[in-house]
Amino acid sequence: MSVEGEQSATRSSAAPLGSVAASGAAVSVVPGSSSRSSTVSSPPGSSRAFRLELTAFALLALLPLVPYLVFLLDVGAPRYTIFADHALMEHETLHVFQGDTLLGLGSRFRWHHPGPLLFYFCAPFQKLWGSSSTGFYTGTWALAALSAAAPVIATRLVAGRAHAIGVLAVTLAWFAAFGNLAVNPWVRTVVVLPFMAYFVLMALFARGSSACALPGVLFGAVVVQTHVASASTVGVVGVLATAVFLVGARRRGPIRRSDLVWLGAMVVGALVVFAPLAIEQLRAPPGEGNISRLLAFARDRQEPLRPWSVAFKNWVLATSWLPDRLLERSLLREGALPAVMRWDPVPVGISRTAGVLALLHVVAVAGAIVVALRRRDVSSLALLALGALGSVLAASALRALVGEEHYSLIVWTTVPSSVAWIGVATTAASALAVRLPRLSAVRVRALVAGGLVLAAIPTALNRSWLARNPEAPGTFPAAAPSLQAVLGAVEDRLARDGAVPVVHMMGAWTWATAVVLELEKDGVDVRIADADTWSYAGAKTARGAPRALHLYFEIPVDPLPVAPCVELLAARAEVKVFVSEADVASCAPSAPADR
Repeated sequence: MSVEGEQSATRSSAAPLGSVAASGAAVSVVPGSSSRSSTVSSPPGSSRAFRLELTAFALLALLPLVPYLVFLLDVGAPRYTIFADHALMEHETLHVFQGDTLLGLGSRFRWHHPGPLLFYFCAPFQKLWGSSSTGFYTGTWALAALSAAAPVIATRLVAGRAHAIGVLAVTLAWFAAFGNLAVNPWVRTVVVLPFMAYFVLMALFARGSSACALPGVLFGAVVVQTHVASASTVGVVGVLATAVFLVGARRRGPIRRSDLVWLGAMVVGALVVFAPLAIEQLRAPPGEGNISRLLAFARDRQEPLRPWSVAFKNWVLATSWLPDRLLERSLLREGALPAVMRWDPVPVGISRTAGVLALLHVVAVAGAIVVALRRRDVSSLALLALGALGSVLAASALRALVGEEHYSLIVWTTVPSSVAWIGVATTAASALAVRLPRLSAVRVRALVAGGLVLAAIPTALNRSWLARNPEAPGTFPAAAPSLQAVLGAVEDRLARDGAVPVVHMMGAWTWATAVVLELEKDGVDVRIADADTWSYAGAKTARGAPRALHLYFEIPVDPLPVAPCVELLAARAEVKVFVSEADVASCAPSAPADR
């Protein structure tokens, strides 16, 4: 990954800032250039000053996440606070070490998101924290930390200091706008930071740095396996980056052995992390594997694709979120559920502010492309190109949305525009760097101080959000007493009857998922109703249970259709628990009520 001039630029803190930028701007990893350097060389990394600089960049990128880590270590995510998709995801993480987890989260369309890599990553943390949900959230925090630090470190190694400053600046801006999403395990939000890391690493890979291929593929695998809507964007970007790298490598001369090693590692890494998907598909009956279900869903869709105008409108809305929410200072008023992850339908049109911000985005990207081309700044060009391409791919993916459009369904499309802004920032930083004098010790200190100030802003915003909402994102501490009460009633009945619980998702499925998770944590042999096993990968069914007790749940917004013909076991606050010794799929209107 080293480039000519990088060694001399990093031997001393008084080296010209411009020389570093020039190394990323004028080196030639472009096709036909004379440079053949594409892996990290030891001379820069062996310098103590350089290692300290890398550490400083990483710590600045991680600073906005510190409030969440402190909160998790202090307060955490205790039991009885996890419901719905979060409970399903923690359940699958809990089953990793049992070998049952081969798929991602179940969808309402009765297929699963492609793979379990997120669950595998979080499983060791969950094991460390035991029955508390804190481990699941700490794993999510660790993924966010890696996703924030890796692009900055890789850019410093590959392109130079000025480009790393550009990546860091936009990363900090993202934390200011979306920091309260970073440690939320929900599939629609947890993928955003890894997605940004994927784009940056693939851009560095395309410009000639083979060592970025393996970590890039791993971040991309997390994204694809966790949220299927991103698959087309990840796939096209990965194929294009690989093709550009190979073309450039051939024009530079014979492909180096080190490049072949990294490319081989990329292929092996991809095969390993995607193996569970293949195993599940091969083990399933014909046509019942998850890959088959996904392909059938895409092939047999009933809704037509949405017009490009609608997809473009949603892209404009998503693109404007990053600056708009800062300009409007709406972050200071957001509650426990940030606006961008709500189930609220997206507006029919766009505001004038959003339109202006999107136009500024396009103008800034176009201007940066012109400047980067003139300066032969290949690192910035790669970022700008992938950001622009990713925006087109994301808009195309939005056309395939099925059902009502919600804010949370389009939040992942903020990534390509953020990457394009990274390209704008690296272009500006690189161009400015060559005009600056040599970095004296005073200027180095000023640069570090400026970085601390920039990092302090999103850190303060995240700390303020936690102060207003002192709970792990996506948890419901207020519901914990009710959940504990109904669990107590259920476990007493199970002990009295010597029965095995069979949980149904009919009615209040959000409470059903919470009960399944907590019963598992108590060591209960909990089963899932046959009609609902699609929502749990590898779940046990009622078959083989010596004596089954079927559990049903109801809340006012999710009434239970069979409530009149099952027994009311317990009621607490708004939730009611019903039981039956038989599987009740429907209820005759004349059946007597036992409520």
